[in-house]
Amino acid sequence: MLLVVGMLCSGVLRAYGITNLVWSDEFNGTNVDLTKWGFDLGNSSSISGSGWGNQEKETYTSAAKNAFVSNGVLHIVALNDVGGGAPYSSARMQTLGKFSLTFGRVEVRTKLPTGSPYWWPAIWMLATNYGGGSNVTNHWPQCGEIDMVESKGSTPRSNLATLHKDSSGSPGSDSASGVSYTFPVGDANTNFHTYVMQWGSGFFNFSIDSNTVHYTNGGTINSWSSSIGPFPTPFNHPFYFIMNLAVGGTFVGNPTVSNINANTTFPGDMQIDYIRVYQDIPSLPGVLSVMPALGCTFGGAAVTISGSNFLSGATVTVGGVAATSVTFVDSNTLTAVTPANSAGAKNVVVTNPDASTGTLTNGFTYLNAPTFAGLNGVSTAIEGATLTWSAASGVPPLTYNVYKGTNSLGESLLFPTNSLSVFVPLYPGSNSAITYFFVVQAVDGCGNTDNNVNEFTIQPLLDPNNDQDGDGMSNGFEQQYGLNPFDVADAAVDSDGDGLSNLQESLIGTDPMNKASPFHIIAIGREGDDLRITWADAAGRTDVVEAASDPTGSFTGISSNIIISGGGVGETNYLDTGAVTNSLLRFYRIQLVP
Repeated sequence: MLLVVGMLCSGVLRAYGITNLVWSDEFNGTNVDLTKWGFDLGNSSSISGSGWGNQEKETYTSAAKNAFVSNGVLHIVALNDVGGGAPYSSARMQTLGKFSLTFGRVEVRTKLPTGSPYWWPAIWMLATNYGGGSNVTNHWPQCGEIDMVESKGSTPRSNLATLHKDSSGSPGSDSASGVSYTFPVGDANTNFHTYVMQWGSGFFNFSIDSNTVHYTNGGTINSWSSSIGPFPTPFNHPFYFIMNLAVGGTFVGNPTVSNINANTTFPGDMQIDYIRVYQDIPSLPGVLSVMPALGCTFGGAAVTISGSNFLSGATVTVGGVAATSVTFVDSNTLTAVTPANSAGAKNVVVTNPDASTGTLTNGFTYLNAPTFAGLNGVSTAIEGATLTWSAASGVPPLTYNVYKGTNSLGESLLFPTNSLSVFVPLYPGSNSAITYFFVVQAVDGCGNTDNNVNEFTIQPLLDPNNDQDGDGMSNGFEQQYGLNPFDVADAAVDSDGDGLSNLQESLIGTDPMNKASPFHIIAIGREGDDLRITWADAAGRTDVVEAASDPTGSFTGISSNIIISGGGVGETNYLDTGAVTNSLLRFYRIQLVP
C-alpha cells in the first residue's frame, strides 16, 4: 500500500484456461466465507504500530456493517461511527493461514469507492513470513509486498501496481518497482474493472480488463535486487491476500480528522465481484548445460544450450551481455554465439518472450590468457641451441612462439611449435663472437598470449673442423689453446716465443702456448754398447748434444753443431758410441746453439 517508482520492461502474455483455477471467491453466498477469509482488527499492529504504520485513521472490525456479501458482490464499507482518534470503522480481510501462493495468475473484478479524496483502497499481497523479531528476512520491506490494486480517492482515474522490497545496495530501505495506468476520460476505477496479475519466477505482468488494457511499459517488472538473497528473492516464496479500505494515512497526504470529515461523503463502499487464482503460468525455461562451456573473452563461440520449455523468440545473455544469433531449434535446444566479456565464470540466462527466465549459474567460462613460466633451460650445441619449457595452461590448442635475437628483448619470431623442446640452428656468419637471446611465448586457442619475459642467452659452440676467421687454424685448435677463432691476426703471433707462429704450430700440431713443444727428445735407444738419441726441433735451428753422469752436475757437449734441416719441425739423431761401457749412468740433453 505504498507509492513507488521502479524499473520497467515490456513483456508478452499467454492465454489462460479457466480449467486451471486453483482458488477463488465468487462472493455468491450471503455471508463472508470464513474458511477463506480472516479479519485484521483495530487501528494498530504489534509489528507495524499504530495507524498500521501509515497514520491511518480507521478502526478495522469484522462486523457485517463493514464487510458483507450481497447480490454476488463483497462490500467493504467505511463508516464514520466509532469516534476517538481513529473514528472510522472499516474492514481489512486477509487469507493468512487459509490460502497463499507462489507464482500464478490472479484476477480481481472490483470497483473502488467514491465520495472522498481520502479513501485508500487496496487489494494486495504480503509475504507469509512477515513478522518481527531479529530475523531481518521477516521484516518489511525485506520480506516483500505485492500491490495489485491501489489508488487514492483523489485520483480515481489512476491505478498503481507495485512491488515493495529492499535492494542489495540499500538493505532495509524500501526500493520499490512499479507500473501505473490512467483510465481515459469518462472512465475510472470507480467503475467495475478486472485487474490481472501474472507472477512467474523473476517477473510480474499487470494488466486490466482481460489484458486489453496495459500499464506503462507493458506492465512488466522483471528486474530487481534484494539484500536477503539472489534474484528473484524475495518474490519466490508464498504470499497471502489482503483487501482493505483505509481512511486517511500518509499515502493520501495524512489529513486530519476534521479535513476528512469536511471532504468526505460516508459511507465509502469498495466492491469486489470475484477474486480468482490460476496456476497455469507458462512452464519456466530450465537451462541444463552449455556446450562448449569454455570460450574466449572476445566472444564468438558457437554454443548449444540444452534445457526445457524454451520458446521461439527466446533471448540469451551470458554474464549479463546479450548473445547473438540466438536460434530456436526446439523446446529443449537453442543455439547462440557468445558475446565479448571479461574473464571468469558467467551465468547463462534464457528469457522467453513471456519474460519468464531460466538461469544456469556459472554456465559459461571466459578464460584468461594462458599461464606460462616461459623458458626453463637452454643448452648449447655446435652452432645451435636446444630450448626447453614446461606446458602452459589455457584454452586449447596451445602453441608456442619461439623468438631469437642478438639484443635483449629485441627478439624476432622464428616459428611456432606444439613441442616443449626445440633445436635452433645458429650460424654466426661473421668473424666476431655473437650472443643470442631467446624468449618463448605461449598462445592459447583464443589467440591470447602470456606475459612472461623469461629470457635466456647463449653463445653457440663453433664447429671445431671449420676455420671461422679464415686464418688457416681450425676453430677446434684455436679454442683448445685459448686463441680467438674470430681474430685472424692471431695466426702470425708467436704466443710461446719458440720462433714458430701460432699458424705454424697449428700446421705441425704442436702446442702454441708451450715453448718446448717443438723441441724435445723423442727417444733414447741402445744399439749394442752405443746409445742413439733422437729428438725434434724446428727446421733451421742448430743443436748440440750434451751428456752428464749426474743430472745435477755439469753437462759436457759430446757432439758437434747439428743443423735441423727440412721445413717445419725436423727430426734428427746422434749415436753416443761406447756409452754403455763408458759410464754406469748417462744423462742427455739437447742444447740450442745461439
